[in-house]
Amino acid sequence: MRIRTGGFFGAVCLLTALAIAAMLIPSWATAAQDEVVLNIGVIGDSSSDTARGVFLAVEQANATGPVTLPDGRLARFSVVVSDAREPGQVSNALGALLQNDVVAVFGPDDNYLAAQNSAILAGAGVPVFTGATSSAVMPGGMLFRTQAPDRVQLGILAGMIGAVEGARIVLYQGDARFSSQIQDLNRGLSERGVTPSGVIVQGAGNTVQQVAQDIVNGGAGAVIAVGEPVQVADLLRTLRGLGFGGAFGTPVIADRAFMDSVPFQFRANLPGVVGWTYVYNDPTSVAFSRSYTVLFGETPGPLSAAAYDGASLLIAAVTAAGTEPDAVRARITSTGSFSGVQGVIDPSRASGELSLNAAAVVTGPYGAAVPVARFDDTRQVPLDVAGLPTPGPSNTPRPTQTATATRTPTATRTPTQTVPPTATLEGVWATVTARALNVRSGPGVNYQVVGQLQRGEQVRLLGANPELTWFTILFRSTTAWISGGSQFVTITGDIRTLPIVQPPPTATLPPTLTPSLTPTWTLTPTAVPFADIVMVSASLNPALPQPGQPFTVLVNLQNAGLAPAGEFAVAATFEPGGVYTSAIVPGLGPGVQTVVPLNVTVAGTGNFTVAIVLDLNQQVDEGPAGEANNQPPFSYRVDRAYIAQGSFQVAPTTNVDFYGGTADATYDGLNLTPINGTLINILAGVQLNQVHYDYLTPAVVNNAAPISQASLAPGTILGIQTAEGQRGVLRVAGYNGSSIILEYYIYTP
Repeated sequence: MRIRTGGFFGAVCLLTALAIAAMLIPSWATAAQDEVVLNIGVIGDSSSDTARGVFLAVEQANATGPVTLPDGRLARFSVVVSDAREPGQVSNALGALLQNDVVAVFGPDDNYLAAQNSAILAGAGVPVFTGATSSAVMPGGMLFRTQAPDRVQLGILAGMIGAVEGARIVLYQGDARFSSQIQDLNRGLSERGVTPSGVIVQGAGNTVQQVAQDIVNGGAGAVIAVGEPVQVADLLRTLRGLGFGGAFGTPVIADRAFMDSVPFQFRANLPGVVGWTYVYNDPTSVAFSRSYTVLFGETPGPLSAAAYDGASLLIAAVTAAGTEPDAVRARITSTGSFSGVQGVIDPSRASGELSLNAAAVVTGPYGAAVPVARFDDTRQVPLDVAGLPTPGPSNTPRPTQTATATRTPTATRTPTQTVPPTATLEGVWATVTARALNVRSGPGVNYQVVGQLQRGEQVRLLGANPELTWFTILFRSTTAWISGGSQFVTITGDIRTLPIVQPPPTATLPPTLTPSLTPTWTLTPTAVPFADIVMVSASLNPALPQPGQPFTVLVNLQNAGLAPAGEFAVAATFEPGGVYTSAIVPGLGPGVQTVVPLNVTVAGTGNFTVAIVLDLNQQVDEGPAGEANNQPPFSYRVDRAYIAQGSFQVAPTTNVDFYGGTADATYDGLNLTPINGTLINILAGVQLNQVHYDYLTPAVVNNAAPISQASLAPGTILGIQTAEGQRGVLRVAGYNGSSIILEYYIYTP
């Protein structure tokens, strides 16, 4: 007799100490004699990302005790696993799971395995959830897909690479198994009016060296590669070794096997796409990531998040409808949209696509996939939060545990059939246009060369010298400098939003060391290992926060010590207004990094430097010297947006209106004169990126008299209050004969 029962929708929440203790005991060990055990099957290894996502949902469901079945019995959930690594093994694995009376099956998530067995999975007789993204897998009926399909994900990747202006794009296909992904890439590029220069298939007679040489010889400026993760990594390594400096994008960017096979020096600035990433700042993702890390000691990946969303949905459906497959499926498809870990989950789609969420990512200096844009199907959503609000304190609705439990579906969404927008990199970025660009230890050719960037590489600019001619980047885990000359790089973004960084001293030779006599032997005590919490970097999202609007400081932390760090707090007090914010880090192993979000809203504008306190309550034993680096400085700028900006070439005897319809000044070749109530002052000793809205007070901008041309040298900064009362800033860009060229930046009121 097949026994099926219901469960509890695993709420995404931080595990309490009691819940953690309960999780450490297997579910079946605590079941009483009057409780039944309900199995959920997984095709794959028990330590796979999918299995772990299901395990977490089950453990959270069991942590609060047994659930009540529709017929009044009590039940707990359990996970049974049967592995399959070849297409012919899937049928046997599925049969083994069905003999264990599973109420549903998760997997396989390998695109090729799922595509080859799509009909078998659809006819399993129980709901099947797969994370396979291939278009060759057609969900519907009893078959559900748990993460965004290639139509969405590869469309986003095509938009990123297709935006590389003028680049010859080559598509690389590992072998015949990845033909459907090539088709989706071609479709995505075609929708953007881009035609790839060719498709190279890794055949049995070709070596990776030959393929890479063909790509380089063909003058490719960008490559999109699909294949096995190690195979794609081998291609990247070989291309970089041949001097290829163009963009290299791949959908396996977040696969551990891929990044583990990429040499350290080639891990940065790789574009890609993921269904979800653990660095998301929304509460649902943060809670899921922490619970996952507590249970498994590792950070979760996209497949874990997708499996968790699917398992949570399944448990809720079984709880409400019972265990018969048709009733479970009906309950799933009648569930309205809700906010899951990945974003909006919509089970009511007839297509069986539960999630259409994905993110464009670019790898950071250590290879972590940093999201730069987030999408729900073709709709771009806020980078840090996506999803529908749900009632109650948890992020997913908890069903009533009775036989009459019901839920009114919310209105379904119809996916729009439009081209996904091209992802835009947030912040200020430089693309190398020279054949090679030296990376130096300071802002000038008198500083030591520490490495090189190749043509086509993109790096995020983190700071600038006062003249805005040299910029800091994170290079091989340390701060370095590159020239901003137009002959070397093309810069995207507003360099005035960058914090000013004072140049380091130039290198000097160390003093001559005089050797001292030492004993031929000494007893050296074994050093006690300590943790050492350090800040690798910190960045803003958005890059230029505005007053009254929330922003996030992403603090990249590392335990640089030799001992694990337990739970500790990170905090900072942000100006203006002394706004305090903090976050908890559950723990950090030796050498491990994590990104901690500090969310804050301030009321005013300005340029500030604050201390980020890394171990607020001194919970981590960092030894006698480890506390010295626990308050690194962080510089940032808050300012209002511009309502108008540009430049005017003002000829003598000409009036100029910067914004609003009323002339603000007149220029006669000798003087710049405010008119119609406009006020203009020279801001002596101020750089353009140091000016902000609150700086331009009436005490600073109050001059109605003419300003002589002799005082308006190129580079002069002026504050302005326009005839309409708008605050703004002007910069003398130069002269063209007798005409003055003025840049203007007028603030939103």
